[in-house]
Amino acid sequence: MSEIRENKELLQNSFQKIADLLVPCLPEDWRSLVIGHFYTSRNPLSNQVFFLKADEDYFDLLKYAWDTENTELEDAILDATDVLNEIHEHCAGQKDDWTEMTIVLMSDGPFHSHFEYDEIPEFSGDFLLEWKSRYLMN
Repeated sequence: MSEIRENKELLQNSFQKIADLLVPCLPEDWRSLVIGHFYTSRNPLSNQVFFLKADEDYFDLLKYAWDTENTELEDAILDATDVLNEIHEHCAGQKDDWTEMTIVLMSDGPFHSHFEYDEIPEFSGDFLLEWKSRYLMN
């Protein structure tokens, strides 16, 4: 992160805020949280949020919230989306206008983020499958 133009403290605080919103709503046996935030040519915004339970497959967090009728988690996902939008606005203001950001947070504390800059013409099933293969398949 030493060569970035953005305010490092603001980014760090934003990542922490996302974790603070989502982690308390996850099941106790979660192992990792993967968040994808995308800006396409046709659709300005799409999100994907998944978590991995120990020794299991990834679960779509929003579907999990609906299935468990966890409105607190639904609200946390919406609030986290607001923070993701703020991160994009800050980065774009620094001439770092990425089209894809993926955050991977591990239950034991470490996290990392990845940024992509290639244009995403459409948020399609093929695009999502390719993203999942990069970040959800160990």
